[in-house]
Amino acid sequence: MHEPSNEPPHPVLTRRHFLTDATAAAAALYGVAALSPGAAPAAAQVSGPQAKPKWDMSWVERLTSPHRAVFDSPEIAGGDALGHVMTVRGGYKEVYGPDTDFQAVLVMRASGVRLAFNDTLWQKYKLNDQLKIPGNGNPHLSMLAMLQNNGVILLACNLAATWYAQQMAVQAGADVRATVEEVRINLAPGVTLMPSGIFATIRAQEAGCQLLKSS
Repeated sequence: MHEPSNEPPHPVLTRRHFLTDATAAAAALYGVAALSPGAAPAAAQVSGPQAKPKWDMSWVERLTSPHRAVFDSPEIAGGDALGHVMTVRGGYKEVYGPDTDFQAVLVMRASGVRLAFNDTLWQKYKLNDQLKIPGNGNPHLSMLAMLQNNGVILLACNLAATWYAQQMAVQAGADVRATVEEVRINLAPGVTLMPSGIFATIRAQEAGCQLLKSS
């Protein structure tokens, strides 16, 4: 998991603890028991479909155009990935005609997952100050809305969202599990959480998307 060098994690949220903490928080969020050393496998404790979190994979079935791409956004980088989507989409329509069907998947992961946070989170946890981005709220929400209105599939990394939820909770002196839930319900409209950003990127490629890494 790549973390910005100018945002050192709280001592209890170091890389050594990240996978354990993120797994536990995600497990609490989705009602799945996290495993500790020596614990019995989850499958032995719970049977049936309730043993696994349910992820909305319906977006894969929507990828039917011969022209489709996945844009991997591991950084905020001024919202470059959002602009790349529109640039590529515009190029296809300019070359092949305005009715050309170009489909795009935008994956917001690692540091870039905060592109998917709405104004409630940006304002409450002072993300503009932390990220040194002018304004009072997520400046990329209108572009995300435009992308969604044009059929772009918006995906966000649950592992990264959980990581940043923990950081924000510690910095604000808030309950970690409550903050994880708060992040989940305060994503930008149309954003779908995936188990991880790299999973979403690979799955999109399996569905025939060309990969462009935007950073």
